[in-house]
Amino acid sequence: MGYLFDVLDTVRNLPGYASTCTEYSCEIHGACRFWDFNSTYFHSIHQSHDDLVARLSSTKYDDGVPVREEAVFGFPERNATNQQLVFVKSLPLLFQLPNTQAAFKFEEGALRVVENLAATLKNDIHLEMMAKRSYTDEYDRAIMRDVPLVPIGFCIMSTFTAVVFWCHDKVKSRALLGLGAVFAVTLSIVSSYGLLFCIGISFSSVAQIMPFVLFGIGLDDSFVIMRIYRNTDPASEISDRIGATVDEIGTAITLTTLTSALAFGLGCLSHVKAIRWLCMYALPAVILVYLFQLTFFVACIVDHENCIIKKRRDSCLLELPVWEIAIHQYTRRPPLDAQSEEKHGLPNINISSLDTAQNRKIDKFMNMYTKVLLRPQVKVAVVLIFAVLAISCGYSVAQMTQHFNDLDILPEDSYVSGYMRASADFLHPNVENPYVYFRDVRQSDETVQMQMEDYVGDLATLEQVSDEPIRFWLEAFKSFVHKNVSLQSLPFQEQLDHVLALPEFSPFLPDIVRDDNHTIVASRLRISLNIRIDAPVQDKIRFLKDQRRITAEQDINRDKTDWAFFTFANRYGIWELYSDNVSELVNTTIFGMVSVTGVAALFIPHWTASLFVLPLMFILYIDLLGMLQWGGVHINPVSFFTMAMSIGLLVDFVLHPLHRYYDSFGNRHEKTVRMLRTIGPSILTGGVSTLLGTLPLAFSSSSIFRTIFLAFMALSILGMGHGLILLPVLLSTFGPEDQTSSSRKSTCRSLSFEMVIDVTSNRDNDSEVSSWGSRQSDGNANGEVLQSADLEVSSWGSRQSAGNANDLVQADKNKGVEVSWNKKYGSCPCEF
Repeated sequence: MGYLFDVLDTVRNLPGYASTCTEYSCEIHGACRFWDFNSTYFHSIHQSHDDLVARLSSTKYDDGVPVREEAVFGFPERNATNQQLVFVKSLPLLFQLPNTQAAFKFEEGALRVVENLAATLKNDIHLEMMAKRSYTDEYDRAIMRDVPLVPIGFCIMSTFTAVVFWCHDKVKSRALLGLGAVFAVTLSIVSSYGLLFCIGISFSSVAQIMPFVLFGIGLDDSFVIMRIYRNTDPASEISDRIGATVDEIGTAITLTTLTSALAFGLGCLSHVKAIRWLCMYALPAVILVYLFQLTFFVACIVDHENCIIKKRRDSCLLELPVWEIAIHQYTRRPPLDAQSEEKHGLPNINISSLDTAQNRKIDKFMNMYTKVLLRPQVKVAVVLIFAVLAISCGYSVAQMTQHFNDLDILPEDSYVSGYMRASADFLHPNVENPYVYFRDVRQSDETVQMQMEDYVGDLATLEQVSDEPIRFWLEAFKSFVHKNVSLQSLPFQEQLDHVLALPEFSPFLPDIVRDDNHTIVASRLRISLNIRIDAPVQDKIRFLKDQRRITAEQDINRDKTDWAFFTFANRYGIWELYSDNVSELVNTTIFGMVSVTGVAALFIPHWTASLFVLPLMFILYIDLLGMLQWGGVHINPVSFFTMAMSIGLLVDFVLHPLHRYYDSFGNRHEKTVRMLRTIGPSILTGGVSTLLGTLPLAFSSSSIFRTIFLAFMALSILGMGHGLILLPVLLSTFGPEDQTSSSRKSTCRSLSFEMVIDVTSNRDNDSEVSSWGSRQSDGNANGEVLQSADLEVSSWGSRQSAGNANDLVQADKNKGVEVSWNKKYGSCPCEF
């Protein structure tokens, strides 16, 4: 007991306590009341251990007020014979401060002092503390502790994009351009947050997740834009190349942005406030990422290309002499520089940008991967594997349960977590007990009083309400008046004045609010629940619905939006979220999938697109839920956040390749090959960037954020698997085909081919081209692709062959030969 008085005196002697409790009374509850909260009195009369036990075993205090045992002792045990206390697990001490700003500020200093006091106690005594502001403070501390993860994520994504865009050539390398892509996403995040702060939407841990998500998904557009830009004709003007790039990929990027924005926009209509906040932060951010990628990042591309033309290094600071090769695009061969031919054995070729070794390796890998994937036996195996995965995940989804510990959002070393665990183990194992409120009625009216008693009696019949006696001021008041005949003739207000002046009724004073005329404005009582803190969520939801049903059935509440009788507890909010989780998740999923399917049907130029989008999104969703269940994730607000975001993320893995397929020509096989070779590397890189973007969450101080990282890891793997494995197999088997053969197309697209030049040496008087190679394109005007020992060439007009660079240019002096670098998709001056 001495330690309890030490804590009591420490808090009461703190600066600000007296001023805080001057205007409003500060009540104290605990075993110290047996000595009138006076440490001097305690030490003066405390003679022996037996004296101490005898006083603590009393059923009434010195002033005659009955002892509420559950508020004074934790798990007390008494001797069955003499009712003396034998054992208690804990001694709680409660300071009830007024709900004022001064009290809120006082709590901050008091918590620090008590925490220091707890560190000085002996090992066999533990002191845990918590204040009204503690949960919010620790919640904010978790946010601030994880703030450094944002620049860590920035560094990770900057390094990754720099590596993706880097090559050995100091001029052609685009590492600095990769940093520009990351900076574009950063600008989007800052602009979005600033906009929402101006509107007045507060920052929360939900919003803290968005930078990691946007780093992951925002760079996808950069990779796609850069991939298509590299495939344009380097001999063209930069503006023409940018135009061709936007013309080629603009629809796909717009489509994926619209679907993501639509999915988040529907989330803004959610009944759950946390989900609305999440989607409110995500919606403008997704749109701004799209705008910054098409403006800021495209401007960075133009600036970098100008640096290449000026022969500057990747840093755009130093000039470097470069050995130049140029390929002229023409319809009639221009005259050659004889001196150049004699000196180098080559025409004067001028390439504005060379394909990098990394790109050639990626292209080579995708070519090999495509050949293997589209083999009949491999396609059968892929379908079987994904079918088994979907069935297994579907079964796993059926096993999911609702579970959530609201301490998970706090730092693992939070003192609040220690208090809550100690409270369950040493004080009381039950959750917060709700109050029953009565308001806006004449509580002096006997009819209303009967309704109040009936309401309390109905609540007591619920199985979740404990058998402990309910301390109801009205019942105690009526019982006292009934026993004292002298009070029965007095008006209700005078009766109440007399009763509340008695010491034994003082515990009811905080439960009754009266105006200046002594009329009761509102009153309350507390009921005890037998629901443990670690009880299944279903038990908590059942009580929430049962008490709501009973409350709605009261005659005094009928046809009212604001009930006169109701119950409330602080935990009702999280229980309400539990109860809405499943229905909200189902509604969000259905509306999201239908919406993205509708948008895809509008933008993808074939009605069959919806037949691929909707089923594949459904399978992806089931697979993701199933994998989360395998990872120990339950249905709770965290998984709800994740699944609400996942629709906007998963759709990118489906729509980008699907749009590329429908934008290509030829039969199913040709369209699938083109899809994988052009957009496949970008999908792969985008999936890795999504995974890396959320990687810092794995090191969060909150277990919730680590769970979100697990979800995004599963999302990235499943998205890449379905978008690069299952979808190509399905499209190559069931996808629609063009009615016109690819060999009869009259645009330059049919004349394109890839050409790779390796410059392996640069001698003083001689320049050696070590290897020439190309890859077959969609075809040519004659439907033929010619191959020599060293070079494949597409030609028109007449069949040509070439064995080296001279032969290529001189193959036919009267016929035009078009050389298109790395798949030219732009328009061609020669149509026929």
